[in-house]
Amino acid sequence: MSQSFKASTLIRWAPWGIGLFYFLLSLQLPFWGDSIASVSKAAVRIFEEGLNAPWNYPDADPGHPTLFPWLIALFWKIFGQSLAIAHALVALCLVVLIHLVQSYFRLYDEKLQLWGLLLLAISPLLVSQALEISLALPLTLAYFGAVHGLKKNNKLLWASCMVALSLLHLQGMMLLAALGLYDLMRSWPLNMKWWKRAPFYLLPLISFGLWAYFHYQEFGWAIFTPNYGRSAPGFGTVIYNLAISAWRLLDLGYFILALPVLWILFQALRKKSIADIDKLFIASFLLLCVGIPLIFAYPPSHRYILPVYLLLVPFFLRFLQRKKERAQVIWLSAAFLLLLSGNLWFYPGKCLGDQNLVFLSYMDLEAEISESLPENTTLYSFAPLNNPSKFTWLKEERAIRYTDLYDREFSEIDWILESNLNCEFTPEMKAQLASDFVARSFESYGVYVNVWMNKNLENRYPDFATKAHEPGPFESWMRNLKNKLKN
Repeated sequence: MSQSFKASTLIRWAPWGIGLFYFLLSLQLPFWGDSIASVSKAAVRIFEEGLNAPWNYPDADPGHPTLFPWLIALFWKIFGQSLAIAHALVALCLVVLIHLVQSYFRLYDEKLQLWGLLLLAISPLLVSQALEISLALPLTLAYFGAVHGLKKNNKLLWASCMVALSLLHLQGMMLLAALGLYDLMRSWPLNMKWWKRAPFYLLPLISFGLWAYFHYQEFGWAIFTPNYGRSAPGFGTVIYNLAISAWRLLDLGYFILALPVLWILFQALRKKSIADIDKLFIASFLLLCVGIPLIFAYPPSHRYILPVYLLLVPFFLRFLQRKKERAQVIWLSAAFLLLLSGNLWFYPGKCLGDQNLVFLSYMDLEAEISESLPENTTLYSFAPLNNPSKFTWLKEERAIRYTDLYDREFSEIDWILESNLNCEFTPEMKAQLASDFVARSFESYGVYVNVWMNKNLENRYPDFATKAHEPGPFESWMRNLKNKLKN
């Protein structure tokens, strides 16, 4: 009885422990990646303008609604502007999200529930988003909150989360479509109860429409931002996007969960014995893993399918529940080791994203880079290394100053930062750098950085250059493959 009590208490409080753990780990981390344009810049502008308008900077606006940046700015007004406040909000989202996913574990024994929490706690994408200040966690929380409200017939929670989805991110509309598909699947054939709640779906559409209208009045455009290219894919691009989406689902060790899950889902469909979680998974998979590749010119990044990754865990526990204890231990141990290692997976020759913790190596390199540069040097680069510290560390001045390389002539620039954290340096650009600049390379696990100095400065800093990063055979093969696929 005592052991059972301890297990149940641990299960109840584990999400808070996980949230606190990642909050403490993230305290010294800046805004990073897409969160700079989508969250930080909007939050800083809203904060500086006294919460009077919910708009991002016109030249940085990716077109997403700004509910989360506005909330960050609100808490900055109350508690003071700091990274800790933003990280605290993300940690709170993480705690509640784990509680919601945890509700799918309760059909299993306590041992499997604890294993499920452990797998969530080390899940690579969830960990990386917990350490960032991105929109992925609040967006996914709103999705699972809406699902929970729908299942519990809590119309206030359901409607509030649907409205939040429409005001957090453009992807929220895809998640609303997934929610609607799930609702249809679980309610088919449609009864009077479904028809009575159907008008509630107008609420997020109205809120999104109002945001788009007022955004258009402010900037002359809405949704389709002039700052970032968006277009529909051709047939060849769709095939490529679907292949990348399939790989994303299996990447970072997730294949140990995904393959058994897809197998038992296939069996359930064949037997026509589909449970509620099957319907939610199917709706999420179709809209995110298949729908995004069909609609957009670029395949979904890992974080766009975060709801699918999270649903893999309770599905995996269902796969294990009828297996003998020895088989359970083998499967769970393999899943633990693969997901844990997935936090450090990277592919030489491929640009690094924010899907796991490898990007953190740049934080180790920054001090080393700073010591090698002349005082007051400005480094020009592409995203995400082009952002002033005002929007990353929330500090006006730091040792390294960053600024945009976009629409600039390389020959007019003294210092350029190029890395596998940037995805916009073309082979032609790299050839020009090798011709007109000299480099010093910095490397830390998975991350390399070339600091290129214009040859015009060689007389002033004759000892700066060493050599640029030299790709190995596998990295060269990956780069060539990537260029062929693009062309």
